[in-house]
Amino acid sequence: MSDLDSAKREAFDDIRHRAEKLRTSYSERDGLLEQMRQMYHMEWDDIPSEPWIKPTMSTTAYDALTGAVRLMTSTEPQFNIRFDESDEQLRQASSAIEAAARSMWSGSGRVTGRPVHYEMILSSLWAGEIVGTVTRTADLVDATRGMQSSRRYARQAEQAQRETPYLFQIHNPVTCYTEYTMLGPSAVLRRAETTWGDVLGIYGRAAEEAAGSSRRKSDDRVTVWDWTDYDWRAVWVDQMSEPVMFTEMGLDF
Repeated sequence: MSDLDSAKREAFDDIRHRAEKLRTSYSERDGLLEQMRQMYHMEWDDIPSEPWIKPTMSTTAYDALTGAVRLMTSTEPQFNIRFDESDEQLRQASSAIEAAARSMWSGSGRVTGRPVHYEMILSSLWAGEIVGTVTRTADLVDATRGMQSSRRYARQAEQAQRETPYLFQIHNPVTCYTEYTMLGPSAVLRRAETTWGDVLGIYGRAAEEAAGSSRRKSDDRVTVWDWTDYDWRAVWVDQMSEPVMFTEMGLDF
């Protein structure tokens, strides 16, 4: 995307600067969560190497977290839309919305192969934080339509669209950074370590345009940054000067 005017270019450069400062400010949190991850995965950096020592890894953290997740995910989540109980029309509308929510939620789990609420509970118990995104499957289909380099992603997107109109994804809190003001969250930054093929599968031609003349293989590893605030949605890849996406925030809040 090389058609940014001077005002948008300045706004995009400012977002990248804010993003770098925001990521740096979370270094202590990232260190703490990494220690907690090592406890859960039973990783030991400085295992004694003396031949007379037999290291024994404690499973306490893993057992406690896994048991809590199993307990809290033993039943399916229930959606409850509040309404005026004296209004029968609203009661019917509420029931229809609840049924639609259950259908989309379970459909998203079928697409990804894992129940969405499992990831939510694990994230909340492990990190005390849940960060998720909602993706319109029709947008994934549109982004890859007619692209030879993304044919398999296009087929997957079409299959996902048949299952659900929206995908609900829960992200690792270590890769997410929230900017706060006295009035609450003002921006959210997410980092994703992925392949160039995945980027093409999600953003289609927009990713190709951002790459310009640079040649990348589908299995090349890249770092993608995704920024959302009350004014802009910006997506860019490390080592690229042009954004993959830079649009005004389309929601009315």
